Amino acid sequence: MFIIISLGSCATDLMKDNQCILDWETEKFTCHKKSTGRVFYTGEMIFVNEISYKHGIGKEFYEDGSLYEGSFEYGVRNGKGKYIFPSVASCSSMWKEDRQFGEVTCEYFEKEIGHLRTGQTDGAGNWVGETVYTFPSGEKIVEFWDNGTLINKLNK
Repeated sequence: MFIIISLGSCATDLMKDNQCILDWETEKFTCHKKSTGRVFYTGEMIFVNEISYKHGIGKEFYEDGSLYEGSFEYGVRNGKGKYIFPSVASCSSMWKEDRQFGEVTCEYFEKEIGHLRTGQTDGAGNWVGETVYTFPSGEKIVEFWDNGTLINKLNK
């Protein structure tokens, strides 16, 4: 059994004037844009004072093909999550108030398969401070970043 919800008064513009369908068996919502039919969210939701929020575990799909998979609280990414850039990398981290928080670990795909980078970001995806880039051979490069700008790197 399914229930359809039109989201006209929601917490964020992302969900405004869209439609969500609840699958009662899985208790998961699938939300899509009414104008294009493109799915932009699947997962758990909560309704507070007639406002709907992404809340719990879910997947948010972006127009550039990337996606976030992880925890949401009241419409924003909060808790453990993974941001996936198609054909590039999967980056896991904690999120706080819709921004990356703490250590970020990225595993790379395709031509860079097996490469791994760990470090911190400014919350908007720009590397800051020291990161360690590890190659499949075990070789490591330590990089030093200032607000997303690489300022130095050393082979280890």
